[in-house]
Amino acid sequence: MVEQVIHNTNCEPVVISADPGYATYENYEYLNERNIYGLIPDTMHFVDTHGRAKYYT
Repeated sequence: MVEQVIHNTNCEPVVISADPGYATYENYEYLNERNIYGLIPDTMHFVDTHGRAKYYT
């Protein structure tokens, strides 16, 4: 995703946002290595803040 932004704009982003589907250790590490601030909530964020799952199955 970040590579595509760089390719399309010829600029490296300083901040990115993404949905929780991108919340992986590898993605956080990738952003950290490139000094990019990532706004990506982890998949357990809602449980941690509300004590229950957001969606019921």
